[in-house]
Amino acid sequence: MKPARTKSSVNLRAGPGTKFAPVDSLEAGYPLIVHDLKDGWMRVTAKAHGVRTKDQAGYIDARFVEMGATVIVADDAPEIPDLHDCLLRLPEWLWVLGSVAVVLLILAAIILI
Repeated sequence: MKPARTKSSVNLRAGPGTKFAPVDSLEAGYPLIVHDLKDGWMRVTAKAHGVRTKDQAGYIDARFVEMGATVIVADDAPEIPDLHDCLLRLPEWLWVLGSVAVVLLILAAIILI
């Protein structure tokens, strides 16, 4: 297994060739682990990075891969919080205030109609 990255935007495919369907599209500079090379196609794992939360296996045309590339991915980067978790962490007084505001908007709409 060797580290690498994409040279440009490229399709990650289900098999080694253009006859196989793309399973994902990777942007330039995307971090990869190369497992092997056969007939100009590399079997790779696209590492979890950016908005992708899971590693994804597939095949990439070797012409679009830069081998030995050092890709720095900060393990200590802050996680992007889930919206649901953020809403659950709001103080109770803010929930009450929001509820009162919604009720007032509904009443105003009823009065104006």
